[in-house]
Amino acid sequence: MRDAAPTVAILAAGGVRTPDDLERIAGLGLAGAVVGRALLDGSLPLSVLGSGPVGALRS
Repeated sequence: MRDAAPTVAILAAGGVRTPDDLERIAGLGLAGAVVGRALLDGSLPLSVLGSGPVGALRS
């Protein structure tokens, strides 16, 4: 996706609930993901957002 729109920050949203979802999103080259609901309901622990490829989505 990054090749199609290199200057646009594309975010994934909707249905992002697990660390595996974030791994797949990182592999797509997206700028990040909206994970508010998953953090709120506890299905995605805040601790996973700071390490590995998932943490790279924070930049």
